[in-house]
Amino acid sequence: MKEEVIEEEKIKTIPPSIGLNVNKDDIYRMKVLLDEEIRYARHLEGLLKQNGIPISRPDDIKPISIASHRGSVERTILLNQFHTAKSTNDYEQVLKATNELMPPNPGVEVRFNQLCYSVLTPKDDVPIPTFASAISSLATSPITKFSGKSTATKTYILQNLSGVLKPKSFTLVLGKPGSGKTSFLKALAQKLHVNKKCAITGDLTYNGDKPGKNTFEPSRVLAYVPQEDNHLPTLSVYETLTFAATLQDEVFALEKFHKAGYGNTDAELIQIRKKFHKRQEKIEILLKLLGISHVRDTVVGNDLIRGISGGQKKRVTLCEFLTGSQKVMLMDEISTGLDSSTTIDILRDIRLGTGLLDLTTVVSLLQPPPEVFELFDNVILLDEGRCTYYGPCADLSKYLNSIGYICPIGKDIADFAQEISSSEGLIYFTPNENYKEPLTNSKDFYQAFQDSGYAKAIAQELQKPLENKPEWSREQKIEFLTTWTRATRECTKRQWKLRVRNKELLIAELGQPVAMGLLMGSLFYQLSDDQYTNRYGLFFIAAMFCALGSLPELEGLVVERSIFYKQNDSNFFSASSYMIAQSICMFPVLVAQVVVFGTFLWWMCGMTDEENGSRYGLFIIISLCLACCVNQMLRIVSCLSPTPGTAFPMAGGMIVLMILFSGFIIAEDSIPSYWIWLYWLNPIAYGMRAFAVLEFNSNKYSILTPTGNRLGDLYLDAYGFRKDDYWVWVAILFCIASYFISTLICVYCLNNYRFFPTKRPPRHELVRNTMVDMETLKTKYSLEEAEAGERSEVALPFEPATLTFENIWYTVELPSKNITSQPEKLDLLKGVTGYAVPGSLTALMGSSGAGKTTLLDVISGRKTGGVIQGEIKINGHEKVHKSFARMSGYVEQTDIHSPHSTVYESLQFSARLRLSSDISTEIRNKFVNEVLTILELDNIRNDLIGNHAEGGLSAEQKKRVTIGVELVANPSLLFLDEPTSG
Repeated sequence: MKEEVIEEEKIKTIPPSIGLNVNKDDIYRMKVLLDEEIRYARHLEGLLKQNGIPISRPDDIKPISIASHRGSVERTILLNQFHTAKSTNDYEQVLKATNELMPPNPGVEVRFNQLCYSVLTPKDDVPIPTFASAISSLATSPITKFSGKSTATKTYILQNLSGVLKPKSFTLVLGKPGSGKTSFLKALAQKLHVNKKCAITGDLTYNGDKPGKNTFEPSRVLAYVPQEDNHLPTLSVYETLTFAATLQDEVFALEKFHKAGYGNTDAELIQIRKKFHKRQEKIEILLKLLGISHVRDTVVGNDLIRGISGGQKKRVTLCEFLTGSQKVMLMDEISTGLDSSTTIDILRDIRLGTGLLDLTTVVSLLQPPPEVFELFDNVILLDEGRCTYYGPCADLSKYLNSIGYICPIGKDIADFAQEISSSEGLIYFTPNENYKEPLTNSKDFYQAFQDSGYAKAIAQELQKPLENKPEWSREQKIEFLTTWTRATRECTKRQWKLRVRNKELLIAELGQPVAMGLLMGSLFYQLSDDQYTNRYGLFFIAAMFCALGSLPELEGLVVERSIFYKQNDSNFFSASSYMIAQSICMFPVLVAQVVVFGTFLWWMCGMTDEENGSRYGLFIIISLCLACCVNQMLRIVSCLSPTPGTAFPMAGGMIVLMILFSGFIIAEDSIPSYWIWLYWLNPIAYGMRAFAVLEFNSNKYSILTPTGNRLGDLYLDAYGFRKDDYWVWVAILFCIASYFISTLICVYCLNNYRFFPTKRPPRHELVRNTMVDMETLKTKYSLEEAEAGERSEVALPFEPATLTFENIWYTVELPSKNITSQPEKLDLLKGVTGYAVPGSLTALMGSSGAGKTTLLDVISGRKTGGVIQGEIKINGHEKVHKSFARMSGYVEQTDIHSPHSTVYESLQFSARLRLSSDISTEIRNKFVNEVLTILELDNIRNDLIGNHAEGGLSAEQKKRVTIGVELVANPSLLFLDEPTSG
């Protein structure tokens, strides 16, 4: 304690000659937040004494909180650079640059009044969409519109939400899955997309203003941290954060202002700012704060690529949005995949940053522990989109007591507040003077809150005018902080890394022209001059190779689109920068494909070698232009395809039209006049014509026939192609023009057409108006029955199993940076020993990245690589994988299902394949229904599971389905890897 007092005394004064007045409490909190603050204070004190600068007394310092300065972690870095300066003038220069280039940026007060969000959803009696139902809907839609009947119903996701979020406030949003937490945060972040099916009403202001050109740009003020961890899997953690930090760096905005010639930005100050600006330090500090510095060089990974753990991935998502300087932080379920200790540490740092940097922070959590709940100032409790409480966290228990719900001793208040609005929550009701009967649904809880003093206080606060309304800064008004050139360069660097690291695709793209070139060259080897039909077939193959060469990457383009949506919505870069970067990185691959394939084809098949190979050069140029053109047209398909599954059928249809109207299947003069426009818009037709003119107009075919016609002209007339040489240049110009037009169309589509998951709100979360008998509930939750345990209604053959594992070691090899050296070995498990007996529930605990999933994978036999040592026994016998797989179940951390199956179909499929054939169909169906009831999946049993791209069930519902798929197998051993995530 004495040492802490000494350290505080060391840093509580700053010389007035420096020109910065600092509050000692803020400096002390910064010391707690960053370990290097103490080291900085010592350096600063020593330098001041060396220069003979007197240290002012605390009374002489006018306290101005560092929270009034923008730049968050970046400003702390600038302060930490003081020890590198050599004189008092340097100190003053740095502080002048800091204050000029990072001017005070006031906090943001968010007000929302009667905020509503509604969507049109299918009625409950609408069948699951199939091909037949889609055709039927298409046929009956005109009749439905004419009759005025609709198959959709209006559903409110958010209903009449009102409140005020003050600067420096730390607010928690609580609610069961499906209560509207994500929609509420997206509404505050201006991320809800409004269209014919979705509508948002009510007032939503920020410091009294709404987003606009004359006020502020939402992405510069509001930061939304999504619930999904959507990252490029082959980039490392450090590369992911560096990309985000570079495109959110305000020094680039200052350069834009200076080059534009307006404002008071001084070029000298920019140079000073650059001198003390170290983006890498900023990232390193964030990595250290979030506890992921040890995986900075590890790839993020995904379901198919091994990378960092789920909890680490969540921290990368959080860190990605902390690299900016937004004043309103909206964080959705950031504790998913994190252990309790890490969650507390991260939220404590966010809490300190909120007060220190004048932020307005709103965080939604599902089941926060008491230590986390106590960190927040206010809590918003949502149920079915309605606000059932909004006030101080300390008053939540008092408010619930006032409406008759008393929290039992030992129960977390956060869990209790979410549970009472369910039908089972009636057991906690105790009548009082104001509430004689229990509240049965969300409407009752909403009305009770509206009658309370908390709602009236919010209404009064909304009526008050905003005092000292601040002005928005220049950086908060611009759409993109970086210039278009710099953003394009950064996107190109990132895209090139992605392409180089996708070795499988790269090998396929470069191996394909070699294999196809040798095949075609040997098949059409040294064609004679009179085999013109074979040459036309060769031209057609060459044109089709150029068209289909980039088709394999189509699905990847659709998958990466969701990452583009996230970063483009946050204004990291423009759609044109993203699209041009992809084209630039694809160009070298296309060049390699065309040159290799074209060289084999031209010289092995006996094409003309006149004019010193100039026609061969034109052939390569035409092929390259054609490849770039068709590649860009396929990108239009990737921009307009709703899902990866529909991308290939759409591209296939476009390729079929290109083949049909290429002039090879049907000659130009045989195409009907009403379809001829497709021929003239087809790049393959231009390529075919150019190849034919290039070959048959050479001197090799200048022989005159008995009719007096040139031989090459007869060959061209056979397929109705033009004879003039300028058609070669027409083809090149057409492909170049089509390429740029396709690029513009891609940019337009990315900016104006967005495809998001269309999640259908679960029926049991939309309507809950059934009254449950109190005696039934009390009987259900009686102590005697709880001690006896609920017995299954269906008795299935079950063999208890005892699992023991002793001295388990798991070692993997790390790739060596030096090719000549031996690969390093890493022990992920080190002599782990344990057991599990029938009827017991064993918890496997540890921080994120501790090896919990690795241990479960090793025991269950899911690890195929590395070296496993130790003994694993079942009922005293050595584990045999074939029999062990039949008697065990494994609930993975990721929820992977068939998206077009219903919940009931998925469980039935698992039960039919994994249960014994001796079990009758009736008993199996009863067992499946029982599992559905236990997991509370009855009301959504006929809903499609869906996926991230197409929508469907929520993350929490998918997790229950994952558990159910394993439970219906009636396993003797059940492994669950973080089943509470989500």
